[in-house]
Amino acid sequence: MKKFKELRTESVDEAKKLGSRVKITKGRFAGKEGIIRQMDNGKFKGADKSFDIDLDDGKEANGVRGKDIKIVKEALGSVDEASSKYLKYSDLLLKKARIVAQGPMVSSEQQRALTYINREIAREMKKLGITEEVELHYG
Repeated sequence: MKKFKELRTESVDEAKKLGSRVKITKGRFAGKEGIIRQMDNGKFKGADKSFDIDLDDGKEANGVRGKDIKIVKEALGSVDEASSKYLKYSDLLLKKARIVAQGPMVSSEQQRALTYINREIAREMKKLGITEEVELHYG
């Protein structure tokens, strides 16, 4: 039986889930990257999982063993840090625009959703230090 200290120091397998970006390390498609489309558990306890992967070049790699793929980690610099802090705010504005574009508010569910989104937008504005200035021009 293993002691706690030994268990704690063992390496943990990377989480491979649907939609994860992976690189195939062995086999016919070695060196190619793609996205996991489907996972199949092994036929018995302890058997390797197999994965079906949609490759970047449009082909499919089916039945790739779990130990033959590695998760591709995106570089930290891939998303501009200045724009990433405004991402949630931008998403909330888009949600609000979609609801408003549906036309006049008929259902109370839509009204509640809009109220919730407005509150979330206000929180994000406060967190980001955005102030809303309105200029009124009377003609």
